[in-house]
Formats: sequence, C-alpha cells, structure tokens
Amino acid sequence: MVDDRGKSRQRGGAMLSMDGEERFRLIVENARDYAIFTTDKEGNIDSWPPGAANVFGWSIEEIFGRPAAMLFTPEDRESGAPRQEFETALSRGHAPDVRWHQHRSGSRVYIEGSVWPLTDANGAPKGFLKIGQDMTLRRQHEIALMESEERFRLLATTVPHLVFRSTTEGRRTWASPQWTAYTGMNDEQSEGYGWLEAIHPDDREVALVKWDEAGEDGETYYGEHRIRRKQDGMYRWHQTRAVPIRFSMDGPNEWVGSASDIHDMRQLQERQGILVGELQHRTRNLLAVVRSIASQTASTVESLHEFQAAFDRRLGALSRVQGLLSRTEGEAVTVESLLRMELDAVTNDWSRIEVDGPRVLVGDGTLQTLTLVIHELSTNAARHGALSDPEGRIVIHWFRRDDREGDAGHLVIEWREKFSARAPDPARPRGFGRQLIEEAIPYQLGASTRFILEETGLHCVLSLPLDPQEE
Repeated sequence: MVDDRGKSRQRGGAMLSMDGEERFRLIVENARDYAIFTTDKEGNIDSWPPGAANVFGWSIEEIFGRPAAMLFTPEDRESGAPRQEFETALSRGHAPDVRWHQHRSGSRVYIEGSVWPLTDANGAPKGFLKIGQDMTLRRQHEIALMESEERFRLLATTVPHLVFRSTTEGRRTWASPQWTAYTGMNDEQSEGYGWLEAIHPDDREVALVKWDEAGEDGETYYGEHRIRRKQDGMYRWHQTRAVPIRFSMDGPNEWVGSASDIHDMRQLQERQGILVGELQHRTRNLLAVVRSIASQTASTVESLHEFQAAFDRRLGALSRVQGLLSRTEGEAVTVESLLRMELDAVTNDWSRIEVDGPRVLVGDGTLQTLTLVIHELSTNAARHGALSDPEGRIVIHWFRRDDREGDAGHLVIEWREKFSARAPDPARPRGFGRQLIEEAIPYQLGASTRFILEETGLHCVLSLPLDPQEE
C-alpha cells in the first residue's frame, strides 16, 4: 500500500510538472507583445517563440542559430553593447535591456526588458534568457512630447513676450526668462499667485476676475493690466492672452499664455482721441472764421470780382497757417515764424524789412485771428504802404509785458511803416484789416489796439493776452 501510494504521488507529481510546463509554454507563445527567447552561452539564438517573432519580425527559420547581437542597432553593436550586456548578466545575475532594437524591416522597436543567465545544476553558464516588452508606441509618444516641450521652450524663451503657464484658476506653474528679466521675479517667487506682486494694485482683482471668466468659458483668457518693470519701477500696460493646452475629464487644467507690452499703443490711442477732439474743435473754429471773413469782406468791397480776389487772399492766409501747424506737428507757432510766413507771401525783398523780438509762442486760440491781422497788414503794405514804395521801410518789434498780478502777461507787437507822402482817399471806406484790428480782436481776444495811419507812415500796436502755456 505504501509503495502504491508512493507511485501514485510520483505519477501525480509528473502530471503536475507536465501541466506547469504546458502552462508556461502557452504563456510564452501567447504573449505576443513580449519578446521572450533564449541563446546558448555564445549568444546564438536557440529558441524563438511567437512573441519574439511578432516583436522583431524574423521567423524562427530566419533567425535560429544566429547571434542575438543582430537585434541591436548598428551603433550599439559598434560600441560593444551586446557583449557588455551578457557580461553584466553573468556578474550581477541579470542585466537591464532597455534600448532601441533592430526590426527585420529596418525600422526600430523600443524594448524594455532584462537578460538573465541560464545555468546548469552546478552553476555553470549554459546560455541566456531575454525577456522584453515592446514599448515603441509609448516611447514615440514620450519623444514627441519631449520634442514638443523643447519646441515650446525654445519659442517661449525667444519671443519678445512674457510667456507663462498657469492653472485654470490663474496659479502660475512656470514663467519664461523674459518674465524674470522684466519683473525681477523668478519662478519660485511667481508660482501660484505670487505673480500678482508684479501687477499694479488697482489691476489685481480685475486680473483674477478674468481668470474666473476664462475657467467658466474654458476657451480663452484675455485681459489688460499694468506690470511693473524692474528696470525703473514703472507700471506699463500689457495685453495678456492664454489658451488651454491640456484637457482632463473635468476640462482644461493647464493654460499657456503671454503678455505683450501695449503701453505705447494705449498712449497713442489716447493721444489720437485727444487729437480727434482737437480737430473737431479747430474745424468748428475755422468754419466760424471763414464765415466771418466772408461777411466782413462782403461789407468792404464794391463788386463780386473784388470780393473774390480779397476772399481768396484771406483764405490763402488761413491755409498757410494750417500748413505751418502741420509742419510743426501740432506745436505752437512762434510770432517770428508767423510774421515771416505772411510777409513772404507778399514780397521776397527783405532788405527793407526789419523784425526783432524774443521767442514767443502763439496759442491756438489766438493763432487764426492774429494770422489774419498780420495778413491784412502785410497785404496793405504791399498794395498801398511801405512795400509799394521803393523807399519804404517796415520795422516790426515784439516783446512780452508781464502783469504785476502774476498772470501770463501780454504779447505786444509794434508794426511801423515809413513811406512817401500821399494824399488820403476820403471816399475809400475803412478796410477789413483795420476793422479786424480796431473791432474784431479786442472783442474776440480781449486785446487792446492802436492804429494810426498818417500821410508818411503807419503805426499799429497790438497788445494780446497770453495763455499760461504760451512762452
């Protein structure tokens, strides 16, 4: 009975052993994503299950008996990697085998596995067992991700913007070197909500509200706020945009954005608005002046032809002063430049004209009316006064007279003409120029004037209040 039970146990053990080997064979043959094979002690392949054939592409007939080194890439074979791998396995009991391998087609497969030595009962080496999993797809994704990260970093560190990464809530996770150079805040200082320290205190709440809106929208972030510049402590306006770059089941969890300096553009826009308003103001004033010129001219001429000629000359004076303004880019015009412009329009002989005075600016509110006055004086000098007489002479002198009350004072212009005696024409009505001097500018500009016309000369004095900005 004892012997029969012993035989039975032996038969049962043999059956268990056969079942285990069969299960192992089935596992090896059906693990198609795993390359499991063995070599002899010289490294020649002596078993090649279907998984190895599936991963590397060679059939058992093509590869049996050939060195396992053929599975290594040419550069690894050249560096001696196959021999080093077997030596490491013998000395340490196993060796890692994580690298690119050669596929039959010429392409490459990425294997993550290891090499184990096979020994006999006495511990003598009989060969090697190699087990590895095909991780090519995952490795390709990792490489693509690394390349994408590298491209992002190259782009983010070369563009002239302040680039950053952030969570949906607006917590910074990374800032580009440009941000650090501009604000003086490094990554550690900027992490989380630390970046708000560089934002103008009045803009911080708005910036966070914009992030709340972006989180609800899930598509884009847009905001404008002032960022402190380390160089001089100045807060400059920046336009910030961001978009989500990763998604989870709950929505975007990482955003990439950049802030670009728009401070100068905003100032230009503000100035443009001011200029448009100034243009509208000047246009209204100019139209009022034109209407006044037309009315005054019509009241001092006797024919349509005379009206046309006089009106055209006066519009020409207005046109010249507008051109002068455009050449000075909106800056105030000096008294001297105004005098020279109008006298140049009626003569090119400056040998009989003397102008002298300091640099005094003419404000916008005074400019057009004063231009018309000087135009009338110049035109009358050319037609009836000093410039119509070969011996005539004009002396113009101007200066500032400051009031004791401390206001801007007055601009005083003295216009003197000397010419040959001539009989006055009592039938000729008082001209438009004299009306401007004696009636218009005292009313329009609060000026005081004196106009003295004699047989041999003219003495005209204009005293106009200066605006505070006129120097």
